[in-house]
Amino acid sequence: MTRINESIIIASPPSVALRGLERYIANKKNVLSLAVPLSSLGLPTELGITQNVRVTFSSQSRSPLSTGRGYEGMTLEWGPEGGGPFPTFSGALIVRPHSGKTELELKGGYTPPLGDIGAAFDAVVGSKIARATIQILLDNLKGALEEEFATFKEATQPPR
Repeated sequence: MTRINESIIIASPPSVALRGLERYIANKKNVLSLAVPLSSLGLPTELGITQNVRVTFSSQSRSPLSTGRGYEGMTLEWGPEGGGPFPTFSGALIVRPHSGKTELELKGGYTPPLGDIGAAFDAVVGSKIARATIQILLDNLKGALEEEFATFKEATQPPR
């Protein structure tokens, strides 16, 4: 199994970020288009790889009885819509407070398809594609969540 652990900082409070994540995925009807330009892998081309994946998720909240630094998040799993030689990812999207902002961490793993051939492909380039895809997904989530929070702040501030 190939493990992935990537994170990003978002200018939004954790409670707003978690509800925003749920809305983001629901608004996409649980289908995300994951895309990675091959140039992000150091290849001199404008081509890219795009795959629609069906996401299933369930939210997690820390218990109000817990102490210490808590987190919220969601477990998630996605697989290629329509099948094909693409891995299924299982993991967690964790939302943590971070100095007035939010750290969004995606961690989990996948097993490359196609047995030994898939494992060899993953060792050479597949894991690089996966990590680039996850980072692009986190960047997209950051943009959507920060835009939603800015709209929320604007709507709740008294007029000047």
